[in-house]
Amino acid sequence: MLPIDHPEAFGQHPNADISSQIQETRLFFGTLLSLVPQVTSGGAGESREDKVLELARNIYKQLPENIDYEATAKLMQQDPNPLNVVLLQEIERYNALLNLIRSNLTDLDKGIQGLVVMSSDLEQIFLVRVAGRHSDRHKPDTKIDTKTGVQ
Repeated sequence: MLPIDHPEAFGQHPNADISSQIQETRLFFGTLLSLVPQVTSGGAGESREDKVLELARNIYKQLPENIDYEATAKLMQQDPNPLNVVLLQEIERYNALLNLIRSNLTDLDKGIQGLVVMSSDLEQIFLVRVAGRHSDRHKPDTKIDTKTGVQ
């Protein structure tokens, strides 16, 4: 076993050692739980993949249509009020967000069916939908390019 350096040797408070041990334990158990087979109980019940597929499809159906940016811009053209400019910017962002959600739901659907490889982001979405587990260390980038609708 390797010798353990105490936090005092680095000028840190003794509680830094406790905090480090807590983080290591969480990482260890998180890894251990991720390796446990995700088997549903036997019987005629739905599998977890079926449940997530159904939920994703329901969410997809309930998504509103994109706001018609061009028509709104045409209406606002006569009055270049700062609030109208902000409204148009927010419409762009809103439409980009809706497109991203649709894209992720479609990719999740294809990933569960085995048609595409599940990325780590899609796997996180799947795990959150299945077990309600969300890793604090995996924070998705929320910045969206309004021109392309891509993160």
